[in-house]
Amino acid sequence: MLSIASKKLPSARFIEGDIRSFISVEKFDAIICVYDTLNHITLFNDWKRIFRNVSEMLNEKGVFIFDVNSVYKLNMMEQISPLIHRFDNHYLIMDVKKRSSSVFNWNLKVFENKGGSKFQLTECNIPEAAFEAGKIMNALSERFDVVRVEEESGRKITSVTERIYFICKKKSS
Repeated sequence: MLSIASKKLPSARFIEGDIRSFISVEKFDAIICVYDTLNHITLFNDWKRIFRNVSEMLNEKGVFIFDVNSVYKLNMMEQISPLIHRFDNHYLIMDVKKRSSSVFNWNLKVFENKGGSKFQLTECNIPEAAFEAGKIMNALSERFDVVRVEEESGRKITSVTERIYFICKKKSS
């Protein structure tokens, strides 16, 4: 992904690292973490480490924006699984199963059409964790003022919100 990104944005600087332990010596006005990246971190203690690290990398009054899949969404995905999606002459089968109180496994099978009736199977398992919004806000409150928590539409979250957006401002020291 970094190779593709650097070709598209040759003047940008890209850094590869583990989100759970990475701390830049540079300070930033904003850190944005999108497309449910945090959901792929399955331990909540690691989420808290990430919040601490982000806070350390932000300038005074810096902003942290991120989104997550909700507990509701992952439970719903399990209920309607497996899902089959056709794209061109290829197929994707997604099967989501709950593995613990907060961790779900996404089993993805891609059947790539190699011509006629020949298909090549590529399969992977991707764990995702989801935690209640209140638990996330409580952990954030140690280092951030939570400015807004909302749905993509900007509406207040409800018990059936699928994706939650958090907009936080670093607390003044």
